[in-house]
Amino acid sequence: MAPFIMKQLLGESLELEDLRAAEGGGELARQLMDLLKKQNVEEWGIDFTATRSANLFQTRAEDVDLRTDGSNITVTDANKRGYVRDRVNFFFCEGIEEQLNSIESGFLEVGWLSCFSDFSVLPT
Repeated sequence: MAPFIMKQLLGESLELEDLRAAEGGGELARQLMDLLKKQNVEEWGIDFTATRSANLFQTRAEDVDLRTDGSNITVTDANKRGYVRDRVNFFFCEGIEEQLNSIESGFLEVGWLSCFSDFSVLPT
């Protein structure tokens, strides 16, 4: 089982490395890692928003605030770690939440989730 799934089942916080694992080394994780390494990121014009993709119930994509009034908060060197944390949370809450919830429900249904309660996920 992927460590990020185990962390979700155990209620542990998900991090940038978990995003990279979930995406298979994807583009968003790479972009966020680059952001953390750079200076003067306020020049990039990024704010605390993300795009929610279109789906069965929503016919078009829309920008959503990652935190209160996020569209008016510029990402800076001082707050970029918070932005990355918010983007990771958005990915797991908006992107694959349904799949993670299905896995958790399956574990609850067969009573296996309680077997994991004494464990934690160690970094790889």
